Amino acid sequence: MLAEIRRATVPTGVLVAGFFDGDVAAAFEHTVVPAWFWPVDEFSEPLRSAGFIGFERCQRPARDGRRAHAAIAALVE
Repeated sequence: MLAEIRRATVPTGVLVAGFFDGDVAAAFEHTVVPAWFWPVDEFSEPLRSAGFIGFERCQRPARDGRRAHAAIAALVE
């Protein structure tokens, strides 16, 4: 899927992916469908393998009963 997104993204394009941040990749029950926690470094590797570069990360720790979140912005080569 990431390789197809990479293929369809113009040069100098950016993909921003948001996800639940966690210490290990693990599924958990969510309101609508099961969701996953992902470590930021582990989430970056498939993006790199698909041809994305130039990663910028933003992480928000868990607080006020909300789960930790992260986002990665990745550039197309």
